[in-house]
Amino acid sequence: EHADVRGPAGSGGGWVFRNVDDPNEVFILLEWTDLESARQFTQSEDLRQTMQHAGVVDQPDAYFLEVADRPPL
Repeated sequence: EHADVRGPAGSGGGWVFRNVDDPNEVFILLEWTDLESARQFTQSEDLRQTMQHAGVVDQPDAYFLEVADRPPL
């Protein structure tokens, strides 16, 4: 959901994780073309409305991460 907005905003897709001990806790990891696009998206009114519509009741935490290493399999 919301991919039609994320893509043009600079998102390259991502993953949704659910806490196995608390299925109401969800983690979303998104890739972005650049840091500024990610920051702008997290502050957007469209995102706020989408989360409200989805039933998000708490203010989500946003972390901006970069790949430090990718160990081989």
